[in-house]
Amino acid sequence: MEDIHYKLKMFGVFMLPCFQGATLLGGFEFPIFKYIAPFYAILLPFVMILSVLFYLLGNYKASIRFNDEKSLLTSDKIINLIGGFYLGINIVMYYL
Repeated sequence: MEDIHYKLKMFGVFMLPCFQGATLLGGFEFPIFKYIAPFYAILLPFVMILSVLFYLLGNYKASIRFNDEKSLLTSDKIINLIGGFYLGINIVMYYL
């Protein structure tokens, strides 16, 4: 977990769900999140772009090092699969 590229990828995978969760909680009038909901439509494209950018940058930088033992981990492959699927579904649903 000391690798900055791995942390970048994890940040990219979890940034969009955290933003959507905070907006959902704001819709239920939780006091700490209630001011995020009105700006959801404005901020969603920027959060989505940043999330995908961090995810791809983390994957690209990690794949440059071919002899890295972290690239062989099953957990890294699972994160790639879940992150790619979730971000892809959100992008498709946003533009439909």
